[in-house]
Amino acid sequence: MTFRAGMCLFLSALFLSAPAEAQPVEPGVGAADWAAGLALAALLGAAAVGGLWLLWSRRAGRTLKESESRFRVLMDASPDGILVHQDDTVVYANAAMADMLGYDSPEEIVGLGAYEFIPPEEREETAARRARREAGETVGLFESRIVRRDRVQVESERSGALTTWNGRLAHLLLVRDISGRKAGEFVREQFLDALEHLPSAVALFDAEERLVAWNSRFSRMPEAARPLLRRGATMEEILRGRAACGDAPAEALQSPEAAEAWVAARMELFRNKSGPFEMFMRGEWRLALNERLPDGGTVLISSDISALKAREQALRESEAQFRGVFEASGSGIVLIDNRVGYVRVNRAFCDFVGYEEYELVGMAPSDFALPEDAERVKSRVTAVLNGEISGYQDERRYVHRSGQLRWALVTVRAIETEGDRRMFVGIVQDITARKRTEQALVASEARFRSVFEAGGAGINLVGTDRRFIAANRAFCEFTGYSEEELRAMTPVALAVPDEQEALAERLQAMRSGTRSGYELERRYVHRSGRILWGVAYISVLTQADPDETVIISVVQDITARKQMEEALTLSEARFRDFAEATSDSFWEMGTDFRFSWLSEGRDQFGGFATSDWIGRSRWDLADPEDLRTHAHKWADHRADLEAHRPFRDFQYPARAPDGRLRYLSVSGRPVFAEDGAFQGFRGTATDITERMQAMEETRRLFDAIEAMDESVLLLDPDDLIVYSNSVFRRRNRPMESYLAPGTSFRDFLRVFVRRGGVVEAVGREEEWLQERMRWHADPYGRFEMRSFDGTPLLVTEKRLANGGTVIIAMDISTLKHTEAQLVQSQKMEAVGQLTGGVAHDFNNLLTVVLGNLNLLRERMNRDSPEYKMVQPAIRAAERGATLTARLLAFSRRQALTPSIINAGKVIAEMTALMRRVLGENIEIETVVDGGLWSCEVDPTQLENALLNMALNARDAMPEGGKLTVEAGNARLDDEYAASQLEVSPGRYVMLSVTDTGIGMSPEVRSRVFDPFFTTKEVGRGTGLGLSMVYGFVKQSGGHIAVYSEPGEGTTFKIYLPRVIAREDRSRSVASAQGDERGRGELVLVVEDDADVRALTVVMLEDLGYRVVAAESAESAQERLAAEPDIALLLTDVVLPGGTSGRTLAENLVEARPGLRVLYMSGYTENAIIHHGRLDEGIQLLQKPFRRADLQRKVRRALDRGSDDEAGA
Repeated sequence: MTFRAGMCLFLSALFLSAPAEAQPVEPGVGAADWAAGLALAALLGAAAVGGLWLLWSRRAGRTLKESESRFRVLMDASPDGILVHQDDTVVYANAAMADMLGYDSPEEIVGLGAYEFIPPEEREETAARRARREAGETVGLFESRIVRRDRVQVESERSGALTTWNGRLAHLLLVRDISGRKAGEFVREQFLDALEHLPSAVALFDAEERLVAWNSRFSRMPEAARPLLRRGATMEEILRGRAACGDAPAEALQSPEAAEAWVAARMELFRNKSGPFEMFMRGEWRLALNERLPDGGTVLISSDISALKAREQALRESEAQFRGVFEASGSGIVLIDNRVGYVRVNRAFCDFVGYEEYELVGMAPSDFALPEDAERVKSRVTAVLNGEISGYQDERRYVHRSGQLRWALVTVRAIETEGDRRMFVGIVQDITARKRTEQALVASEARFRSVFEAGGAGINLVGTDRRFIAANRAFCEFTGYSEEELRAMTPVALAVPDEQEALAERLQAMRSGTRSGYELERRYVHRSGRILWGVAYISVLTQADPDETVIISVVQDITARKQMEEALTLSEARFRDFAEATSDSFWEMGTDFRFSWLSEGRDQFGGFATSDWIGRSRWDLADPEDLRTHAHKWADHRADLEAHRPFRDFQYPARAPDGRLRYLSVSGRPVFAEDGAFQGFRGTATDITERMQAMEETRRLFDAIEAMDESVLLLDPDDLIVYSNSVFRRRNRPMESYLAPGTSFRDFLRVFVRRGGVVEAVGREEEWLQERMRWHADPYGRFEMRSFDGTPLLVTEKRLANGGTVIIAMDISTLKHTEAQLVQSQKMEAVGQLTGGVAHDFNNLLTVVLGNLNLLRERMNRDSPEYKMVQPAIRAAERGATLTARLLAFSRRQALTPSIINAGKVIAEMTALMRRVLGENIEIETVVDGGLWSCEVDPTQLENALLNMALNARDAMPEGGKLTVEAGNARLDDEYAASQLEVSPGRYVMLSVTDTGIGMSPEVRSRVFDPFFTTKEVGRGTGLGLSMVYGFVKQSGGHIAVYSEPGEGTTFKIYLPRVIAREDRSRSVASAQGDERGRGELVLVVEDDADVRALTVVMLEDLGYRVVAAESAESAQERLAAEPDIALLLTDVVLPGGTSGRTLAENLVEARPGLRVLYMSGYTENAIIHHGRLDEGIQLLQKPFRRADLQRKVRRALDRGSDDEAGA
């Protein structure tokens, strides 16, 4: 189509869409009628012809007058300023131009000089543009300033065109005020620059999960993955692209399925995770924070914590374990009984409802149902629990913790139980997405039917048999046939004869697949015989059956436009000048406030095709959320329309067909017929999406900085305060009045330091202020300080591109606390390793010393002087053995024998002993909570720990006092566990020992568990009692804490992990002695220490055993092969040559089944002891041992053996 023809169509649709009675050709008067009229005029003579010409001229004049009126209305209603000048004198200005220049009315501007509104420095450039325009060159949009009436200059965007005004050449200017946009761009650039200097990686996403903004730290990724970061990219696209580029964890790169699983998991965190979480990526640990913004968007903040994680990894290993199929299931799985409710749930169900497992225990399924569903859910659950039905399957709604509704397919099956307890298992499959898809399909079908019937254009469908199968009301009215009549006709039947063959060929090409569609103007034969013009948009609908072809046609009646094209030739040039100078679109709506026409100068406007507007009201296009949240605004707008009042710059968001929000600004004026009848509205529409997005991004930047944990202060180039976030204001609350924008930074610091805001500056405030300002003038590095509330802060200053400054203060109190704990834990670990090694060597020495002393004593006369000399040596050696046992306890390397116990009973059994040990001047009170949980520990070691703490309390109360021993249930939450090392959140049995003694200073309290540290006088303590308690608690998987103040007494609290199992009532009881001597059995002794080996051989021979000895694993195997009668292997755990005693025993038992095994060791190095307990079936003789210990252990090993010999 030529440009001239296209503009004719555009202008005719814009200006001449009036009702039929306003058209120059009466209804029913077509081309054939005019031909007949001309023939009659020829017969009647020249007079008749002249009359006909007069009639036509009057009608054409009236049409032109209406067109000029419409043009003037559009110019007056335009939201942009319009100015026309001739010979440098203003001849026209609209109301928007008057407002922009500060005048009360356009009439005040007319007659003024055109250059009066141009700054002097820009007039030469303006004259050059004018000369280029007059020379025929195209001058596009450009930015410049204009001078208001009050001489204030404002930023503007201008474009111009040549036109005619009253028959003479004139200049038409379109002016748009962009000062607000410029200010927004400055603020946005300033905050983007501030965001760039944040120490963390930050990215902003809108409510549709599309990337809006990010800083360079967020862009630190492999080169191949960086193109993924672009505005508008969704979080899911970025993650999937990173997996494709190899920028993902190793487990996500194993297969496409693994990559998809990783993407899904990250999206779950992104959408649902609130608060901080950790992740490992590209060899470094990061702490990430998803913060949901008020508008539904998300700010993602990520900080590098690799150094901290590395230090933590040196102290502990991950204890994370999978919970098997129960936890691995993608569907929620729950166990429910009739007494408690939920008794166990998996992770998937917790995520589905938004609660943690410990919160769900005790709740019922009906707690998550809507009120209208609760009774039905409760009755079904009751029927299963009462045995009335064995199970059921149902689709039901759940109320998530956040208030969202989620759909699930619930499958319930009863579980067989004993007694009156009833249980069932439920599988909860999330079908929310499927439900939403079904609802969207129903809504889509409804929308299609609504568009099909409510559209202003005629729509019809043609089936495989070439006949119409459906037509909407508009098409029926256009052709004059009913829908039933059209079903018996073909599209060719409605065409004029000379177009029928070409139309049939086009339709056949679409059926054969050689063409997918057409857009053409053609003539239609109305039922009355009139010829009508229509624009037909024809395409093929996709069908499930490939053999079925359905063609859809959308027909727009353009008959009136065709009839008026010639009459609008003069108006075309004027309007073309205006249309080329504006980016707006023009619209018309009828009395029902539905759009009847939209300018066709572009294929789309605001994300909508032209056809999307026709037949729909502004309420149909608007975003439903805006209609609901700004109901008053829409009510006022409707009142304006119903009152037929003009309106200007009405802004609203519209949901485009592609799903995105577009922001529109519309202005309009009512249209009345000559008789005053209201005919609708006509006006302009401007797409302001980019402007609104810029404003929204600026707001998001504010929200992102407000969501940060760091304090942020923003200064302009003159060091005046521009902005401070809520964290900064909260930490400096006494200074809040000095944080107002425009306050000098130096004044703020002066008052801040004088009020004691800097601890290290007290007494030297002015000197500190001068140092601080010198550093501020040329900032380098970072420095630490404390805020008013004592919080330690790490302060960073960065210069911004505009010369301003951003000051960021990060709370490092948690880091300081963690570092202190880390140093303490490393110290305790180092001392533990040292003491464990010393105890190992010392036990071998003590075995030889103590054993030989006992043998010597047995061979001596009790009345001899030598006997009296041996006794103190034996006692000293036994104290040494006790000392090594305590060292092993502190280093967490003692052999424990844990069992499931009730700690309250242990306290009750020890009360009498503690009364005897502590004396009468100390009152003892025990408090044990009812329903105390069970724990799994070594009861003997627990008794020793309680006794050690009681003795320590006695020494702290030399004048007497009160000792309180308590036992209760406790829960350590995530926050407490995160603040401590080697502590996991969960449920614990808490034991506390509280005295009313002298208490401890902070220095003493920090070293209370150090080995050999004591405040007692020399000779009254070894300093290992509390160290042993510390090692025992840690080896048992627990936690110990001490609370004390000088003069206020001391409390020790022990937390032991809760176990869900019955108490082990089979506490070991010493068996009857019986005859434990040897019966001539042959024992193979394997020990690399010659002294220990010789001593062991002598003891065994004295006890009645035959003995063969070996110093290594190789010689032991030779002895076993040579001696078929060997009944027992007694071997040290640690042997030379790389073969442990455990490995030796396994090899020998394999060679000779039935061989009994007894290990001996003073330090096992995890060969037979793991997590503080002996491996199943293992028997151990602990060094140093006495002859009685050896006699009992060897006899027991020979008589009972082991259920799992040698651990095989």
